[in-house]
Order: sequence, then C-alpha cells, then structure tokens
Amino acid sequence: MTMPIRIAAALADHYRLEQEIGAGGMATVYLALGDTTRTLEWLERGLDAQAANMAQINRGWRFKPLHSNPAFAAIVRKAGLKLWP
Repeated sequence: MTMPIRIAAALADHYRLEQEIGAGGMATVYLALGDTTRTLEWLERGLDAQAANMAQINRGWRFKPLHSNPAFAAIVRKAGLKLWP
C-alpha cells in the first residue's frame, strides 16, 4: 500500500469513528489519552454543532478531571450549564 493510500485509509477511519461516537465521544478518547488540548477542542466542536451529548458535559465522572480547568469551565458556561461538584 502506498503512503497516500495509507493516509487516506487512516483519515477515513478517523472520520468514520468521529461520525459514530460524536464530538463528546472524541473528547472522551482524547481525555483518556491525556490530551487536554484536543479534548477541549472537541468539546468546543460539539458545542458549536449543538451535539445532543454536550448537554451532559458538566455531570458525571467522564470530564471530572477537567473541572478545575478554566477553559473547560468556560465551555460549560457557554453551554449554559453549571459545574457539578
């Protein structure tokens, strides 16, 4: 397989995954990988796209590690939500 074909295949897999799990899911994947910057980028994307799963970003355990992050707090406020303890 040539490099352009491998790159195209990798991108197709990425976009297929993105469609299946959505912005909130992608944010969770990057958070699990320890990439806070990409996590916040995906949360912003989800918020901008008005993704349904963004209504729960302030609750539960999933994004708890970000609760002290000012950028996360700003996203939560932008969504019209409040941080839960």
